[in-house]
Amino acid sequence: MNKILLAAMLFCCNVQAGVLVIGDSISAQVHSWPTHLRDMTGDNVMVMAQNGRTIRDFTLPNDLVAMPNVDTVVYFLGANDVIKRTPIRTVAERALTQLRFLKDRNFRVIVVLVPDFGDVSQVNRILGNKARGLKMEIITLDWDSSLTYDGIHPLRSLSRQIASQIFNAI
Repeated sequence: MNKILLAAMLFCCNVQAGVLVIGDSISAQVHSWPTHLRDMTGDNVMVMAQNGRTIRDFTLPNDLVAMPNVDTVVYFLGANDVIKRTPIRTVAERALTQLRFLKDRNFRVIVVLVPDFGDVSQVNRILGNKARGLKMEIITLDWDSSLTYDGIHPLRSLSRQIASQIFNAI
């Protein structure tokens, strides 16, 4: 029954090619949302996530291009820039460079705004403006900090909810 349900979900939502997740520790945990997304899409998810990663310090591989097996990027960075107080100008410049790089390489890019765990408004405004300017999709997550173990990192139940929200956008 589960296989039939998964097949129906994949057919109805047209998830054919793979997804590349670019993120920080919210996306890098063992039972993080990409793991649940992988279960939903049939193992079509690759993850480039690292604890502590910021927009400021992330560099994309120069040879990264969209391919038939990976055509969508979920860009979920910015939380550590808030925590580490990365200068807003740096966030704006680096985010634009990274998003433009992905667009120029023919990826469909979905930008996930930073969950509301503190003063994220400036980073989210920048990410939203850059994404809109490049005609990219933007997701604002339904975030319940009571479903985190420290106010930022999701428990499994919230990870499943995030995966579902991103799956629906794909």
